[in-house]
Amino acid sequence: MKNLFFLLLFINLTNGIIAEHHTIISAQNDLTQTNISNVLGHTSLEINNDSVYSSNIKFIKSNTKNLEAGIKIDSLVYLQEMGNLVKEIYTYDENGNLLTFLYQFTQIGILPYKYLISYSYDNNGNILTEKSQQWSNNTEEWINHYIWTFTYDNENNMLTELYQDWENNIWVNVIIYTYSYGDNGILLTKLVQNWNTNSWLNDWLSTYTEDENGNTINEFRQDWINNLWVEHVNYSYTFDENGNLLVYLWQFWQNNEWENHIIHFYTYDSDGNNLTHFKKNWGDSTWLNEFIRTYTFDDNGNKLTYQSQVWGTNDTWINVFLKTFTYNAEGKILTLLWQSWLIDEWVNAKHYSYTYDDSGDILSIIWKNWISNIWMNEQMTEYNYLPGHINATVYDWNGNIWEESNYGGNPDIIIDGEIIVSRNANILDFYYSNITGIEEWENTLNYCPIQCYPNPASNQIKIIIDPTWESSHISMELINQNGQAVKSFEHISTNQTQDLHIDLKGIPDGLYILRIRNEKLFSYQKIIVKK
Repeated sequence: MKNLFFLLLFINLTNGIIAEHHTIISAQNDLTQTNISNVLGHTSLEINNDSVYSSNIKFIKSNTKNLEAGIKIDSLVYLQEMGNLVKEIYTYDENGNLLTFLYQFTQIGILPYKYLISYSYDNNGNILTEKSQQWSNNTEEWINHYIWTFTYDNENNMLTELYQDWENNIWVNVIIYTYSYGDNGILLTKLVQNWNTNSWLNDWLSTYTEDENGNTINEFRQDWINNLWVEHVNYSYTFDENGNLLVYLWQFWQNNEWENHIIHFYTYDSDGNNLTHFKKNWGDSTWLNEFIRTYTFDDNGNKLTYQSQVWGTNDTWINVFLKTFTYNAEGKILTLLWQSWLIDEWVNAKHYSYTYDDSGDILSIIWKNWISNIWMNEQMTEYNYLPGHINATVYDWNGNIWEESNYGGNPDIIIDGEIIVSRNANILDFYYSNITGIEEWENTLNYCPIQCYPNPASNQIKIIIDPTWESSHISMELINQNGQAVKSFEHISTNQTQDLHIDLKGIPDGLYILRIRNEKLFSYQKIIVKK
């Protein structure tokens, strides 16, 4: 199935369900950001971090292993304002599909709020169900909340999405989406129906048209009124030969004809970088300017400037803000200067500076405000890196020194220039499995200072550690495919080759990762348990 919108699929949270798309007013908006989608949300095309929305088919997160950074989230732990503590725990099947997501919110002096979302899949990796449950502190049991059930055709195109609520100890129908397809899996229609007592009632119907390149060029929506399909809204899209969106037109059905509503225009350079975004609204039988956004880029595709203008009452363009970026030789952002237009000149507003370690990992982000013609510290986020663990801590400037924030910020976890998660937090601990990193380590090093045998193993794993790699303290963890440590212990070096072992009693068959680390280095070994 070819889709209008390209999405990197991942999870975010708000109001107790997976839903939030969090935007922060900082330079991180201009980094590559993992786009957020969920079974209840709309799809969107992001151009320079501006979203164009449609009621097109919803995209389902079947797993979380497809991030460009090649990581899989194990858990998040973050401290918020007023001492609130949040934990998120993720588990996966052997194919990397997300199986469970556990969210726990704890306030001081109050029993924790918890909910659990569980997923099931078919043999093709298509998601079959998504079930949400909430924890009852009174009965100490999980209470069903809602469930989504999905069906597919033989080509893995989604046919139906059924949403049900848990009421009076049974699942009750709420809404169903039904899709039809043409040749090559091209989406033709989307029918939405609501449950009424004992039958499905039509709500609305969208019909889609695609060009020869698989781009959706039209979505025509009708509403069910008085037992008839009545025209409601029409979305039209125009693309260039490279698949870049040029024009997006939104019309409503009024007085038996299509009436214009909103139109967007986009231009690009020869490298596909978006140079302008121009929006107009329909009023008084003519198109009225609303805003224009202009971008410039260097030869490497790094964004240099982003200028926003709005159409004024005197029929001229009025400057709003200007962002100016600088980068290091590796293309990582070093500074962002944010200026606002005041009367007839650009006036400094905010400044963000970034530092990195030798590996290119971000170490700090400092935000300053322009006050009384000088830059004043406002907030800083510092990052620390351990194997499989990134810590982000937010500090506020008290006028003399940095101190841990009492109000929190919005720290992002950034890996390889990609924002993996953003959370409202004072302190954020991000735990992950870097499966890509494991593969590269094993395939590129001819010598391994740690040897494990037998492999596959049944009763125990013997471990030999070269003393040249050892240090005063070594920790070891045997991690299952859900990211959970099923065995862990500490080892004190004797400066001699060590012959250690891990007892596998009670460990189920399967693939595991043995993570061994000292103060400076770490090693991953794949272990197969087969009894």
